[in-house]
Amino acid sequence: MTVSVADIQVYPVKSLGGFSVKEWPVLPEGLAFDRQWMLVDENGKFITQRTNANLALLKVHSFHWEDDFFEIESLLTQSKIQIPIMFSSESKKTIVWDDEVNAFYYQNEINNWFSNELGLICFLVKKDANFIRQVDLNFASPNDSTGFSDGFPVLVISESSLNDLNSRLEFPVPMNRFRPNIVLSGTHAFQEDETRELILGETEFSLVKPCGRCIMTTINQSTAEKTAEPLKTLSLYRAFNNKILFGMNALVKSTGKIHLNELVHLVQSS
Repeated sequence: MTVSVADIQVYPVKSLGGFSVKEWPVLPEGLAFDRQWMLVDENGKFITQRTNANLALLKVHSFHWEDDFFEIESLLTQSKIQIPIMFSSESKKTIVWDDEVNAFYYQNEINNWFSNELGLICFLVKKDANFIRQVDLNFASPNDSTGFSDGFPVLVISESSLNDLNSRLEFPVPMNRFRPNIVLSGTHAFQEDETRELILGETEFSLVKPCGRCIMTTINQSTAEKTAEPLKTLSLYRAFNNKILFGMNALVKSTGKIHLNELVHLVQSS
């Protein structure tokens, strides 16, 4: 069995559409620039598609780290905006789930663009790189950090797992419903559940916890429309301890660069 990397996805802004790459650096907090930005409300609390599905229609159009900006395109109005990667701002507390995280607020021009697109008052923030957001110590070591992800730096899913799900659905769903960072090909369905480590050249990941899925998987990422699927079907055969599981959360064990079509060595759980 030959296992390889079928896709690499980066999501710079939490809950916004990401983009696919052919190669990408991996840092201790996950893929470089992945979920290092997010939108917050007037109280500094995170905003996601769970409360505003239209976030799905704001997508990172291009990323130019050599020129110090990335571009976001709105499918709502077909407008675009450039976001500086580096800028000067005061660090303030923001809230993502139960964590308080230091972050830098962008200027009003950028905040107003997001507010107008989404029809609510919101602010774009970037995580303070010096702030350690500790990953759950039940699954990680002290100083294992993540950005603005829900809880873990990296998400891994196999194509065969999605194929298994789609074989049970009347209308198949694409992989973007599940927002993985690394998609594997060549495995059997849900083999990622049985895997302890992924080794991709010099880069290694520890698969530490199944990913519990939420209502975001029911949002069409091209239209922002909601349905009951795929959670309804997943609940019939992927429910464990009152959670619906699909994909594996991972920690970075060794940094480096990962590549599309790269061969992957799987270390199975004992």
